[in-house]
Amino acid sequence: MPRKKKSEQLTLDAMCFSDEQQGVLDAVSEGRNVLVDACIGSGKTTVLQEIFKSDVTKNVLYLTFNKLLKNEAKKRLGTRKGSTVTNYHGFVYPYLIRANIKSDIENCLTDFVSAYEEGKIYLPNWDILLIDEYQDINENSAKVIECVKKTNPSIQIVIVGDMAQKIYDATTLDVSGWVDKFLDEYTFLQLSNCFRLSADHAGMLGRIWGKEINGKNSECIVKTVSMDEALEIASELKPVQLLCLGMRGGELATFQNLLESEYPEIYNKKTLYSSIRDEEQSPGDNSAKAAIFTTYDSSKGMERDVCMVFNFTANYWGIRTERAGVSYEIMRNIFCVAASRGKKAVYFVDSGQMLNEEILSTPTEIFLSRNNEYIDGMFDFKFKEQVDKCFKMLEIEELEVSNRSLIEVTKKDCLIDLTPCIGYYQLISYFVNFSAKTEWESLQKNLIIDKLSKDFKGLKTAKQYVLALTAARLSQMRYVKQVSVDFMNEEAEAKLHGRFGELFTPDETVQVKCELKCGTFTATGLADVVKDNVAYQLVFADSLNNTQCLITACYALGLGCDYGVLWNLKDNKRLKISVKNSEDFLKQVEKTVCKVRDEKILASLA
Repeated sequence: MPRKKKSEQLTLDAMCFSDEQQGVLDAVSEGRNVLVDACIGSGKTTVLQEIFKSDVTKNVLYLTFNKLLKNEAKKRLGTRKGSTVTNYHGFVYPYLIRANIKSDIENCLTDFVSAYEEGKIYLPNWDILLIDEYQDINENSAKVIECVKKTNPSIQIVIVGDMAQKIYDATTLDVSGWVDKFLDEYTFLQLSNCFRLSADHAGMLGRIWGKEINGKNSECIVKTVSMDEALEIASELKPVQLLCLGMRGGELATFQNLLESEYPEIYNKKTLYSSIRDEEQSPGDNSAKAAIFTTYDSSKGMERDVCMVFNFTANYWGIRTERAGVSYEIMRNIFCVAASRGKKAVYFVDSGQMLNEEILSTPTEIFLSRNNEYIDGMFDFKFKEQVDKCFKMLEIEELEVSNRSLIEVTKKDCLIDLTPCIGYYQLISYFVNFSAKTEWESLQKNLIIDKLSKDFKGLKTAKQYVLALTAARLSQMRYVKQVSVDFMNEEAEAKLHGRFGELFTPDETVQVKCELKCGTFTATGLADVVKDNVAYQLVFADSLNNTQCLITACYALGLGCDYGVLWNLKDNKRLKISVKNSEDFLKQVEKTVCKVRDEKILASLA
């Protein structure tokens, strides 16, 4: 395609682009397909913003990985007629709704592709397709993108990302191979200047990753500090300036408790968001001005003026890399991304033998099996395609119920997530064999924070015990120090107990230990209720998902029950779940949990 006149090329008044950035803009102006390898802090969003806004005559579709990144892109890019900025799930939902196709977050991408191929969905015309964070494309999102190209065979494609920042090991798709085939003819360009980090720190990360990263921020502070020094630094910041990353329940929680205790006027339930579950991708819009405490795995797309990194140690590295099926490259990326989130300062909080360049640069062995897994979490962080294969091996029947009304509860107290309290309380408040006091006394023996045992004296009501149990389990004192709302009122509790009473009496057998042998490992867990040779998993959630169905099936199989029932008490939805072929199912579960791509490797473990 001929080069456009200078007046037609992508330029932004009062914006100064680096030579690398301008090279990308020139290639796009010339109508070429472009693949951009953009290192951390390289200003790729600025380039994408220019591409998106410059030629208003062209319709642009901008796709990115998750809701957090989508919301950030919308803030930066804005909106204009004929163009769309969204993530993959947000993209497909409107088309499914228009086609009267019911779906959920786990299956909507595959449902969209099926409906498109059946001629039930029609896509509009776009001139340019911008794909951000391409390293996170999985098999399902790739098929959605292919549908866009089928409708628009001559569309110009610009793909931006960084395989070094691939931290989600949740697909068997060869992303680089797929991109190469999808683009066909394209120009490959690099953004190697990092405007966020110092030269030394960026250079170290570049050597670990085996790529060129030129740090341009000479004022960026990178240093190791003690816990006391970290507290002093945080006390002088605004909450919105602070991002803290680390192992959930460890020193990260200790630091959070100290901040909220010593500086309550600065850090509290209104100004500090703390992640409590691994599947979270976004802290939500209401935490935009809050300090964020989360794990390394959720740090992608989060940048703050100051990032404090906890557990950046050889010990934690060993814990993470010795888990079943863990890829060295993915774990290296997770740790290095976590070490790059501070725009003005990155503080590593001293807690033992700190990680160094040599350790992070040395590949680790992939462990294909473990002695034990916990059923509740063994499908987390696995290949989506393999989990889907497990799910397809289930027989699921929705049981008829007369009452599908919702039980309303309070799920948040400002930025404190109360859903774990609801899960505890629904069992404690109804079943006599699930004693809050007994649960608390048994848990005290394993408290991570010694202070908890002193502060939790004088517990009287079931709800007080529930808050104490949640605090102990999560190592977050805020559940007993700051929660001031009633997460389940008398009306909701009466409805809940009435719902339980449809199948159970208060003296049912609860928390039944289960063992499931899966070839190279044994999975254990506690089924909520077992009655009449049926295993029940009880949840209180907005919706049910595939993983919950798999967990229920595993409990039923491990306990030798006729089947399992997944029961959502919130809307009274009940799913009867059984396994089509237990032998085939267990083989697939083993392959899924061990994250094995090659059947020959799995066979060698026997």
